[in-house]
Amino acid sequence: MEHGQLRKKEGTLQFHDGKASRIMPVERIKELHIFGEVDISKKCLELLGQKGIIVHWYGYYGRYVGSYHPRERSSSGTMTLLQSRFYEDLSLRTAISHAIINTSYRQMLRLLKEQAHLLHPRRLLEFERTFQLEHGSPPELFLQEAALRQRYYRLLDDLFQTTPLRFEKRTRRPPENEVNALMSFANTMLYQLVLSELMTSKLDPGIGYLHATNDRQYSLQLDLVELFKPYLVDGFIFKLIQRKTIQKDDFEWDGTACYLNAFGRKKFLHLWREQFKQTVYHEHQKRYVPYRELIRLEIYGLQQHLHGAPYRPLSGFDWP
Repeated sequence: MEHGQLRKKEGTLQFHDGKASRIMPVERIKELHIFGEVDISKKCLELLGQKGIIVHWYGYYGRYVGSYHPRERSSSGTMTLLQSRFYEDLSLRTAISHAIINTSYRQMLRLLKEQAHLLHPRRLLEFERTFQLEHGSPPELFLQEAALRQRYYRLLDDLFQTTPLRFEKRTRRPPENEVNALMSFANTMLYQLVLSELMTSKLDPGIGYLHATNDRQYSLQLDLVELFKPYLVDGFIFKLIQRKTIQKDDFEWDGTACYLNAFGRKKFLHLWREQFKQTVYHEHQKRYVPYRELIRLEIYGLQQHLHGAPYRPLSGFDWP
């Protein structure tokens, strides 16, 4: 939602944008994403807190500002102790970091192979055959992952040579072209989606494994996002641009910085929500599950690993 007032009305939320009002039953809301200037009443925040609904705030250009978390979480002291033990034990932490990087690499390779007809065969084969994660501490593994991602981005640039908009190289703070603007915005939305799911789990989002635990960020959120970025962000935006669903006039410039404009954000967010309504057959669950539930299942799989089960990220299904 952008620009308006959000109020509590008889146990529901009412959003008024100056032209029309919309009633939103709280039982249907998982989290709220607020862009631009939206005034929220105290009673509305109290209702959101009672219902355990997280609110994510973004600035004018879609930059993440912060989140409002309900006071009570389902975190568990036992789980926090387990997370801490796995973090402090170098071998256990390294094993999780290895699994995250290897799975992320497989997702990158899968996306590139899907579009292999657009890539030079030698470059794709080189990417596939030269990857080998070396032994090392989690900080050393993190550097190896960063190097892997740079090689992957060079192949993404090859893919985007075939689309109306170019990637060139990964630029952030600020993004310097339309593809980077779209990638940054999609990454931001994925970060907050993963955080919302973590906040309803028993895990502490501040204790990560590949990303060092510190006071500045939710390290576990960053770890889990690495698993989903290639398909849910990179593959998604490639198809949007390839099909001309998102085009040049969906962006605006602020000096050398490029961002989605208000119309482009609205269009993208609709497509983003539609993506997460899609389902995939999950062999372990013996049913079709929505993409969003895959994030929840991944969190559950990590919880089970802390209790002694093997850790196999993104197992039990194949993206369609």
